[in-house]
Amino acid sequence: MAAKKHHDAKEAEQQAAAPQGAAPAAQPPAAAPAAAGASEDDLTRLKELGELHSQGILTDDEFEREKAKVLEA
Repeated sequence: MAAKKHHDAKEAEQQAAAPQGAAPAAQPPAAAPAAAGASEDDLTRLKELGELHSQGILTDDEFEREKAKVLEA
């Protein structure tokens, strides 16, 4: 299990270092439309949630629940 988390974290780092034109696969699709009305703190929190989700720390349900809380605020 630790090896999978390490692999996923390494993959997330590689995606973060990808050229600007490349679309990151780990970014949650709902984060982009929400960006127009979200505060900087909200955007930071959404990015953190996306990273935790992509690393397997948050389940799909946990991620969706926490994302909804940020977007409702």
